[in-house]
Amino acid sequence: MPRIIVAIGFLGFSLIGPLTYWYFKSNSVRTIFDFSKIQLLHFLLSIIGVTTIFSTSNLDNELYFVCNLSFLLYLSYCFFTFLDKKNKTEVSYLFWDKTIFITMSLLFLVFLVQYFMTTIQMHIIGTAISSVVISGLFFYMLKNPPNMLKALNKISPKPEQMIQIITALELDKLYRTQGINLTKFSNKINIPKYVISIVIRDRYSKSFPEVINSMRIKDITNKLKDPNLANVKVEELAFDVGFNSTSSFYAAFKKIVKITPREFQRKMLHDML
Repeated sequence: MPRIIVAIGFLGFSLIGPLTYWYFKSNSVRTIFDFSKIQLLHFLLSIIGVTTIFSTSNLDNELYFVCNLSFLLYLSYCFFTFLDKKNKTEVSYLFWDKTIFITMSLLFLVFLVQYFMTTIQMHIIGTAISSVVISGLFFYMLKNPPNMLKALNKISPKPEQMIQIITALELDKLYRTQGINLTKFSNKINIPKYVISIVIRDRYSKSFPEVINSMRIKDITNKLKDPNLANVKVEELAFDVGFNSTSSFYAAFKKIVKITPREFQRKMLHDML
C-alpha cells in the first residue's frame, strides 16, 4: 500500500479522539472552551505518526495500536468528565451529546476489531460498518429534530445565571463592546452559550444579535434627543455604543426606528421647541 494512503488513514484516525474531546469540552458547563496554544499538543500524536510513517514502514502496527489506545483514553475522559453527571439539566446530558458518544464508541469498537483482524476483507467490512454508523447518525438527526428540541426545552437556567446575564447587558452595558458576539459574551461572563440563548429568548423574545442591536439603538436614540449632542456626528455616537461600521449602524437603525438617524434627531429636537 502506498505510504501516502497509510499516512492519510492514520491522520484521520488519530484526530477522531481530539475532535470528540473538543466537541464535549466546548459544550461543558464546567469551563468555556478556549482554543489556546497548549491545545496544539493534541496534534502531537498525528504529527509524530505521519512523520514516522513516511520515514519507515516498520512501525505501522505499533502506531495504529497507539491510535486505538488514544481513542479509548479520549472516550473514557469524555464520559467521566462530561457525560457521567448527576445534573441532567447540563448540556452534556442532552440527547444529541449522548448520541454522539454512542456513535464514537461504536466506531472505536469497529477500529479495534480491524486492528486485530488484519485481512483486507475485515478492513472493507469495517469501513462499510463505519459508513453505516455515521450515515445512520446523520439521517436519524434529520428525521428526529424534536428529540434535540425537547432536551433543550427541559433546560432551566439557574436564577443567579439569569441575573448575571441581564446585569451584564442592562447595567454593565457589555453590548457597547465592539465586535461582541455570543461567544465573546459567554467568555466574558463565564456562562455557557446555550444558557445565555435561553435567557435572552425568554426575557427579550429575540436572538442575541437582535438584542445587542436594539440596546445600541436605544442608546443612540437617547443621545439623539439630547440638544447638547446636536452637533456631534451620528457616526461617533454609533461607535460609542458599540457599532464598528456605519453601514451596520444605519441598517440596524432604519430597521428598528423606521427612519434615518438624522430624521429622528430633527423630529425629536423639533418637538422639544
